[in-house]
Order: sequence, then C-alpha cells, then structure tokens
Amino acid sequence: MSEPIVYFGIGFLIAIVFAIGVKWATDLWLRRSAAKRLESATPDMMAGIEADMGQLHAQIAVATRRLEVSVEHMKSKTTSQLSEIGRSSEAIARLGLARNSRWSGL
Repeated sequence: MSEPIVYFGIGFLIAIVFAIGVKWATDLWLRRSAAKRLESATPDMMAGIEADMGQLHAQIAVATRRLEVSVEHMKSKTTSQLSEIGRSSEAIARLGLARNSRWSGL
C-alpha cells in the first residue's frame, strides 16, 4: 500500500522539477527576445531623436539669424534717425542764430 504512494510522490516531485525547469527556460527565452526587440528598436528611436534635434537646431539657427537681421535693421534705422535729428538740430541752431542776429540788429 505504501509503494504506490511513494511512486506517486516521486512522480509528483519530478513533475514539479520539470515544471520549474520549463518556466525557467521560458522566462530566459522571453527575456532574450525582449532584449533583442529593444536593441533592434533603439537605432530607429535614436535616429528619430537625432532628426528631431537636428530640426530644432535648424529652427533655432533660423530664429537667431532673423533676430540678428532685425537688430542690424534697427541699428541702421536708429543711426539714420540720429543723423536726421542732428541735421534738424543744426538747422534749428542756424535759424536761431539768424533770428538772434536779426533781432539784435533792430
């Protein structure tokens, strides 16, 4: 009577050891396949990220150049306005001198 129980127990232990081995092998296979998928997807992701960064750098360069051109335009405009103010001030000063000389001559 105890002999079938012993055989059943040994069979049960062998089945448990086999199930643990299959689970271990399956987990190992899944980890390896997941790592391969990640490694194969990484270059595509990196290329996309680098392309996005290149586009951002180009946009920044264009915006910087626009600002530089705008600053140069503002400087030239300010310079021309200052020269015009200087000419107007000279004309006003000459007219003031002419007026003073006429008033003092009376």
